[in-house]
Amino acid sequence: MLKIRRKIGILKMVLKATVKDFRSNWKHQSFLSVGDSEQKYATLRMYAHMLDKALNNPSFEKGHSLAVYKDAKRISKDIESFYKNDPAFAWVLKVVDAFEKAQETGAPNVEKRKPIDYTNEEQETITKFIRSRTSCRNFEKRQISEQTIKDIVSFAVDAPNGCCRQTARFYITQNQTKISQLVPNIAGITNFTNIQGLVVVCAESSFYALKDKNLQYVDASLSAENFILAAGMYGIYGTMCNFFHASPKQVESCKKILSIKETENIVMFIALGYPVYIPEKPIRRELDCFCKIVE
Repeated sequence: MLKIRRKIGILKMVLKATVKDFRSNWKHQSFLSVGDSEQKYATLRMYAHMLDKALNNPSFEKGHSLAVYKDAKRISKDIESFYKNDPAFAWVLKVVDAFEKAQETGAPNVEKRKPIDYTNEEQETITKFIRSRTSCRNFEKRQISEQTIKDIVSFAVDAPNGCCRQTARFYITQNQTKISQLVPNIAGITNFTNIQGLVVVCAESSFYALKDKNLQYVDASLSAENFILAAGMYGIYGTMCNFFHASPKQVESCKKILSIKETENIVMFIALGYPVYIPEKPIRRELDCFCKIVE
């Protein structure tokens, strides 16, 4: 009897998760039909990324990726008026032009930079900096300048991302009224004192096809890691807070408070500020638990 009850319980959980996934997939697919300029621009950056890979392939052959090239040309003309002053758009045009010329010459002309050779002293400094990252939950009542926040985000968006679609979005508030409204909706925010700034890390979901929709969470998380590391460079610490347990009502509430677009999924929150003190960092397990070298 106990086994039957357990199996029924498992079945209920599976069915509940299946229904939730179906609703999520249906909603995600509906976003893909919008087809606005931002979607087209993300697709264009993805095509430029594909062409750039081809140009840097030592075995480059004329004629390959022509369909991607033609689509990139078409989209770039279609949205040029919207993004002609965007540096990323200039990069796209540069790649498309280089690919076009490579079709004529058969030999791509690409910049080939050498890796940076860091000195031992530089390696020690970088090591110390990266290992200094520690989750912190006690902050001073001290404002973070808008320029500092922008500088930190500039590092965050430099993180790797799938096919150069650049989907991470950062909503940042130091408005204490808004923070007090947001906190009850976030299960991961516990035992904090004086949250100075609250960062909502989002991903623009409409840039992903249904088959790779989960990549948005990887891309946003990579960007969030850059954010938290860059913040440490300015003496600002924080903690990444789980939001995956949020109910639809809590998600809706957070989006409404910060005017987050419907197509942007909330991936996590980061509570941050200038620390009162740096807490002791948890000791990681032995390296062999994580590093598996296969010969």
